[in-house]
Amino acid sequence: MEKHKARYFESFMQRAKINLKNLESSIREMEDSIQRCYVETVHLESDDFVKLIRLDASFILELFLRYYEEKWEVDDPMFLREAGVTFKVASRKCALNLDFQNGMLEIPLLKFQDTMEALIRNIMALEQCDHRRPAYITDFYLMLDHLINTSKDVDLLSSERIIDNRLGDSNAVTSMINNLNKGIFRRDMNSDYYDLCRELNVFYEKPWHRWKATLKHEYFSTPWGTASTVAAIFLLVLTLIQTICSIIQVV
Repeated sequence: MEKHKARYFESFMQRAKINLKNLESSIREMEDSIQRCYVETVHLESDDFVKLIRLDASFILELFLRYYEEKWEVDDPMFLREAGVTFKVASRKCALNLDFQNGMLEIPLLKFQDTMEALIRNIMALEQCDHRRPAYITDFYLMLDHLINTSKDVDLLSSERIIDNRLGDSNAVTSMINNLNKGIFRRDMNSDYYDLCRELNVFYEKPWHRWKATLKHEYFSTPWGTASTVAAIFLLVLTLIQTICSIIQVV
């Protein structure tokens, strides 16, 4: 924990651009007042006490600042699909691998069956007992919780053969994913997942991706739709040319 506090302290000092000597001087001026806030007497030398307060206070402040700054939530697949994101079963064999490149999100094959929920819950409970180790399973299912919110999301991923639903009902899969993370709070999510969320959000926020996806889904999703759209554009161009020629003749 002390290593984390030291890193947060360095980060806070860089963010706030505070002079270390000025900070320590301010703490010394308030030392007696701070001491009286403790229920029991703190048996530390003045220098050690200042160091303790300096470290703890900056840790708490940096923690809150990061809490309000971080955005690793991501919209569900239906909204991502509207932005032109496509989905594919991950080519890598790693069961926890998620990858996003060139508008394509690769998700590992997800098999849902009766015994799976109890197994996952046990693994997540084990990870919660030891915060010193990475919580790979917890982080992965937190990500799925943000990706899968409705039965339509399950249907979409099933159509791409990403989900192998042996529970028989899309609602059952949705309920299972959404309930797995109840009572679990994570701030230090896997950095790879955090970066992936940020990339997805940046991709979604670009208007061009949404416009292109809308054109594809609404007008170019079938051969007949493509043909009629091309024909309409062709007629529009001819009409425009004819209008311009008429104006030129009048002039």
